[in-house]
Amino acid sequence: MPHPAAPLSKLWRGLFCILMMIMLLHVTPTASAQSSGGVQEFFGTIGKGVDGFYYDLYDLQAGQTVYLYMEAVSGDLDPYVYFGNFDFTEIYAEDDDSGGNFNAALEFVIPEDGDYSTYVSHIEGTTGDFRYLIGVDVPTVLDGSAAPTGDEFAFLYNAAAVQEFFGTVAADGTGSYYDMYDLVAGDTLYIYVESQNGDLDPYLYLGNLDFTEVILEDDDSGGGINSAIEYVIPADDDYSIYVSAIEGTSGDYRLLVGLNDPTVLNGTAQVTGDEIAVLYDSAEPAEATGLARVQDFNGTISGGSAEDASGVYYDLHDLKVGETLYVYVEALSDQLDPYLYVGDIDFNTVYIEDDDGGGNLNSAVEFPIPEDGDYSILVSHIEGTEGDYHVIIGLDAPEVLNGTAQPTGDEIAVLYEGSNSGGNGGAGGNPGIEVEPPTNCDSLAERPAMSGSEQTYETANFIIHYTFDGQDAITQSYLNEVISALEYVYDTEINQFGWPAPPPDCGEGGDARFDIYLMETIKDDGVYGYAQPEAVVGDNPSSANGEAYASYGFLVVDNDFSSDENPLATMRATVAHEFHHIVQFGFDINDSMNWYYEATASWMETQAYPIDEAASVYVPTRFEYTDICLGANSEDGLLIYADWLAIDSLAQDYGPEAVQRLWDYVANAEGMAALYGLLEELGTTPQAFIERFAIRNLLLEYSQAPRFERQVYLENAINAPGDWTFGYSGVQELAVDYMELDLQGVYRFTSGQPNISLVVVGIDTTTDSADVFEVGQDGVVDTSNYTKAYVIVLNTDTYDDPTTCTFTDWTVTVADATGETALAPINGNFDASRFKAPK
Repeated sequence: MPHPAAPLSKLWRGLFCILMMIMLLHVTPTASAQSSGGVQEFFGTIGKGVDGFYYDLYDLQAGQTVYLYMEAVSGDLDPYVYFGNFDFTEIYAEDDDSGGNFNAALEFVIPEDGDYSTYVSHIEGTTGDFRYLIGVDVPTVLDGSAAPTGDEFAFLYNAAAVQEFFGTVAADGTGSYYDMYDLVAGDTLYIYVESQNGDLDPYLYLGNLDFTEVILEDDDSGGGINSAIEYVIPADDDYSIYVSAIEGTSGDYRLLVGLNDPTVLNGTAQVTGDEIAVLYDSAEPAEATGLARVQDFNGTISGGSAEDASGVYYDLHDLKVGETLYVYVEALSDQLDPYLYVGDIDFNTVYIEDDDGGGNLNSAVEFPIPEDGDYSILVSHIEGTEGDYHVIIGLDAPEVLNGTAQPTGDEIAVLYEGSNSGGNGGAGGNPGIEVEPPTNCDSLAERPAMSGSEQTYETANFIIHYTFDGQDAITQSYLNEVISALEYVYDTEINQFGWPAPPPDCGEGGDARFDIYLMETIKDDGVYGYAQPEAVVGDNPSSANGEAYASYGFLVVDNDFSSDENPLATMRATVAHEFHHIVQFGFDINDSMNWYYEATASWMETQAYPIDEAASVYVPTRFEYTDICLGANSEDGLLIYADWLAIDSLAQDYGPEAVQRLWDYVANAEGMAALYGLLEELGTTPQAFIERFAIRNLLLEYSQAPRFERQVYLENAINAPGDWTFGYSGVQELAVDYMELDLQGVYRFTSGQPNISLVVVGIDTTTDSADVFEVGQDGVVDTSNYTKAYVIVLNTDTYDDPTTCTFTDWTVTVADATGETALAPINGNFDASRFKAPK
């Protein structure tokens, strides 16, 4: 069976994960599952050593109806859903296929007030990724069309496990390692070490399994001289703990290792009998490994078009569960940036991929074989690059990952002869291989059905679908307003700002123009509107740059906004926001960073309709959580919307075209790498970008600032020399804390930490001007000439995934420096005309 030209299933696995996540959630803050219905959405993987997941639902009320819908996203998964009491000693309802195809769906009327639970599982022998909707009093959950409302009433159940060890740190400082295997992403690891005797002052490290990377370390967070660490596991992997001591101390210790049990942190957790960690014995490793086998190939990749089937496949047969596959690709030509995929033998499923994990431009992956069978590797490239490469493929040979493994003479892989480039020194390939596009319009997707007789109105760029009957009924005057808004938004975003138009659709709504459906969404789904991506087209024909994950889609907008105080203003803001999601789909529907989508679309509201925009209502969330890293979210789900401020800050410094350029990077890079790549192109750094963002937030340097309802949160107020620290938590990577500086004179400011940089901002409210002093870790500032002054505490560490951001504790030391030479302010135009003193 021939391989596909590209691993298309990668697109579709990501597609389902983003369908609901990138809808606009203009939900009123008071909405709740109790009063007006609520919907939550979860994603997961089932069947590969995991039989199912429990989700607990709290405080349900008699008479409410729970709706459940589980759909397979990848693999051959056949979902199965149960609903029961909280402890699952009773099963009230279950279902296999009521959701259509293999999808499961059920509804259950709550008989009495209380807590309940649901369990998602699978038909034996099936496996894959799933999407799961849980709704209260929202029947559209049953067909999978309901959008998340932002309510929280269901929580993934994570069973707590605690293990206890006793050990000794020797007089020479030698400690002990404890290895942990197969930890699961999303679990929270808690570690606690306490001294038992002697003068031991324990010191705790958490690292990867080989301790080539220290993830966290701690001395005294456990109280007294005891150590404690909390860490959310970012990805399924193996980890290790090292228990050591402050130099010159030794003695016996007690170690608690726990999963999902925060009482570990104070040493009071109860031991459960589970095995989480094993003591590492260097003479007898805790986990036996198989006999290492290594093979290598040389090859060439040519062709820079997004439509090129450029890449080389290597097939691996008869791999065994428990083996670990290691692959490393090194560019031998300066013009090549390799990209690596591992999939099933036909590449219907992509298991793992990597761009730069091997260092520099090289790629590297580690993949534990989940089940006996055949697999395949695709060596590809970043668009526009080509050249020679060297690939090393190993089984149970981790040294492959740094390119040092030597071939053992074993045959692990064979070159697939259908590859579209020379591999193994030009051993074959068919440069003329025909590439099928991701969609050819043979199968049209379903569109929403109106409650009454459907009518359409056509403009130059849109087909508007509406009805005058039923719950979706509109008025002629409302239709006229929508027509005006749509064409205005299209002209603003496409013609004036220069964004490429989204890909045309396949005529699902009549022809290839963009479709918008005016329907009752607020009462039905709890949202003002949403953008729905459909088929992946690969490269957007409207864009000059090649894309791989572009998609077309359609819009649904509420039919009257009757529940809003200003219906037409809200409609216009919603159209601007949602249409920009359709524009974004023309770049990439598959990026893991949801904040790019929501922050940019919210920013576009302020550009298209500065009077009608609804983006300013989100700002208090960012100003409340200044110490949370960019791209992370708050419990209310609004922080990724509030980060339109970061997009606006980018546009203020580098022009609105920089925002579009950011999306060129989003189309070709994953995660924070897109933003980092843009900043490098602009000649700046992530740290400088966040510093300017933080100053702008303090000074309120935004045209929309008069609409903002609060100022940045202050951790403390410095009113005397001494040590000053945070009030509640530290500061995450590339985030900041603020302190008011109620001192006038010459003072030295010291952080004492290499990743904590200090900035002092002096403000003269009589002239609406501000000066900025970049202190770094240590410096002297004269605050005598300012009516207000503030210290910004910046964590300079970078990160790839905001879900892995952690808080760093900090202390700022302030000392009298009268007579010392003070720093000069940096060059820059800092406008304090909109400044309001934080409270």
